[in-house]
Amino acid sequence: MNTSIAASTSDTIRVWHLGIDGPTPGTSAAQLHSRRSSSALYGDIGYSSSSEQPSVSTTSIVDVDPLPDTIDSVSCISWAADGGKFVAAGKGSCMRQLDSAGGLVQDIKVSGKGDSADYMDIVAAQHYGHASESLFVANNTTRQVRRWDFVKREYAAICQTHENDISCMAVSTRKRLVVSATASGGEIAVFNLLHNTRSDLRSATHRGLTCVDISPGHR
Repeated sequence: MNTSIAASTSDTIRVWHLGIDGPTPGTSAAQLHSRRSSSALYGDIGYSSSSEQPSVSTTSIVDVDPLPDTIDSVSCISWAADGGKFVAAGKGSCMRQLDSAGGLVQDIKVSGKGDSADYMDIVAAQHYGHASESLFVANNTTRQVRRWDFVKREYAAICQTHENDISCMAVSTRKRLVVSATASGGEIAVFNLLHNTRSDLRSATHRGLTCVDISPGHR
């Protein structure tokens, strides 16, 4: 699988395609440091003088076409499991799915059936499923976490609604869990996708949560 990184400002997206090399057995740190300075591709992110950690080279860079008027700003990016596509989301009336070369795959309307507004403030997005057939989005316009179904091209479920704005979200494909937390009030909600049940946790205080994650063994 190729390795790529997508990063954005509020209104631009760039994709880096990377080559990742490991050290040849028996190669010394001094030789690796010399190799770093001899390769134009390695730039400033090659082997360090005291380490034999794998080096990263940039094979190509893609600047994605300007965003449409339907996306005011980007706040999050999520790659599909196969690395072939990613979704950029934020404030606006749609999310944009792009391929690894920066080409448009589709625009996904953020509002669903029964929504009173077609403008959403998405603060987190993460693919779900071994084939990335779904995308969970945390939307602060409705303060909800929803699951977008790429096959049916519609929202399949509303997992949880918060009393306060959502600040962060984590998803586990292996354990079928979605966790979201809020920017104030100390809310942490855990949704079990297998049984369609929600459990509410509380932080030690009612202060806002800044980040949340699920332990690696359970992803």
